[in-house]
Amino acid sequence: MFVRISTVMGLILFSGALTAASNTPQCYEFFSQPEKASPVELLQIADSCPVEELSELYQNRAAHVQLLNESLTLATQFQPRDDFDRHMESYRIYIALIESFSVHFKGSLAELITELNNGYQNAMELARLRLKGYEKRAEWLEWYKALKKN
Repeated sequence: MFVRISTVMGLILFSGALTAASNTPQCYEFFSQPEKASPVELLQIADSCPVEELSELYQNRAAHVQLLNESLTLATQFQPRDDFDRHMESYRIYIALIESFSVHFKGSLAELITELNNGYQNAMELARLRLKGYEKRAEWLEWYKALKKN
């Protein structure tokens, strides 16, 4: 409970606008389980958020939920491939992990939000490629990004 309260307080201080926090409290609330939120709701929160980085984070979360919904729709309409299911499940778990471990981030709040945004964008890029059937391109990009990190 203490970690969540400190995260919320940090987000409020990060924005530099305590009055904006009272106008748009959802933007500053601790967020968990992006799969259970509706993309429309997340986009509304993003639109009302005065802090650009936080707004981008909520837009990424909405895109994540939409991508999961797309993959579920495709899985029910067509015979899914085993590797596709495995990759989409690992994508979903990766996003859940970066969200759940974000409360333990040892850095500034700005760095945390940047890391979350980067995590969402990188994972969604790979998942979209796989969703479109570009498996080899996704594997190459994943390999390239890992190589670039080291």
